[in-house]
Amino acid sequence: MTQAEARSVIDPHIRAKRLRDRLDAFKKNNDQWPEVTLALATELFEARKEHESNKAFGLWLAENELDDLGHQDRAALINIGEHPNIAGHVLRETMLRSVQRIWTDEIKPRLTTDSKTAPTPTPNAKPTEAAGESAKSEPAATSQPKESTGRPITARSAMAKMPRGVEVAAIYSDGDTRGSIGRLLKAPGCKKAWDLILQAIDAGFAMPTDTALDKPTVRLLFTQVPPRSRHLRAGGQSQLDLSVKKDRTHVEKVLLPAALANREAIIAEPHRFDEILDDYAKAQQTAARKADMDRKRAAATARMKADEREIIVYGETLWPDISGNGNYDYDQARIAAWIAKDQEGFQCKEEVKSRALIIRLSVKWFSLYAQRADEMKTRKVCDLVELISRAFEKNPSGECKWPDHPVIEGQW
Repeated sequence: MTQAEARSVIDPHIRAKRLRDRLDAFKKNNDQWPEVTLALATELFEARKEHESNKAFGLWLAENELDDLGHQDRAALINIGEHPNIAGHVLRETMLRSVQRIWTDEIKPRLTTDSKTAPTPTPNAKPTEAAGESAKSEPAATSQPKESTGRPITARSAMAKMPRGVEVAAIYSDGDTRGSIGRLLKAPGCKKAWDLILQAIDAGFAMPTDTALDKPTVRLLFTQVPPRSRHLRAGGQSQLDLSVKKDRTHVEKVLLPAALANREAIIAEPHRFDEILDDYAKAQQTAARKADMDRKRAAATARMKADEREIIVYGETLWPDISGNGNYDYDQARIAAWIAKDQEGFQCKEEVKSRALIIRLSVKWFSLYAQRADEMKTRKVCDLVELISRAFEKNPSGECKWPDHPVIEGQW
């Protein structure tokens, strides 16, 4: 690091806070995406220059909990940050949201080979496309290489004996990672694990990477997803291991199907992997609850008598009794609905919460008397009135199907 560069280095705590703010803003993906992305890219580029090596930079990111991004996204951003003027124009014009594609397809081709614009290599600043990798150290010049990037596999390799083995080897160029796959192929269940890898490649989740993996973890399938993703761990401390049957089954039955259902969103924004899958799980749960309620409603409707009518109050089905437990009968449901409808109509100018409270209070003394007289049927009517009031408070514009009022009062 030169003396001029040393003078420009800011306090590490300040740098970490600034980078955290930039990362948080980037994740929101708001209307200022071009500006937010450029700010993050510039910050990453400056932060990378303050470290002697990729390994040192990766350790600093991990220690400060700033390793949210996958190393390839981070490397692309570092490269983007090195050319802020060109990047600014591209980011405002592009329709892409993948920073890797923006760098390789739109910014990198625009760079001229002129010495004024070409990056000047320095011992401590190497914002290449592998610059963001956090786990690998830079090998000494005298060390023997493991298995170099792009090196073809031999006929003796375990991958060479598998379907599309050459294609898979081209995806995982690091020697440690290839070794992990080789060990995986010797373990029980290796065919299912291999099928998972092929599915991930076909879906576009597994992209060419030089990340070093000493175990055949689920990151083989999701090379662009941040390594700290919760869903890659499924609640555990370590990443899901494809050589472990329990982990592999979870990937096969839960994780990969969910990812495939959200394929386009994950490919476009791999850094939002957890958020995308969380939203999908919530939507699935909501749909399952609705399907269950629809089945119960259909069964309860089939049990209704000919002279009974459906009663819905503010989106809640009061009759038929969907629970099927016989908690109350049709007359009780009608009485509760009539009380609530009358009271709600009397107070049409009040606020929703006030009107809901009035509905509840309308049967206060009625309810207390029922408790004293031990009249459980009367008490159930009061409970239903309270249920209606809370449904109204929650959803005042919800669907309503009120029971018809008696033509002659007292005769129903």
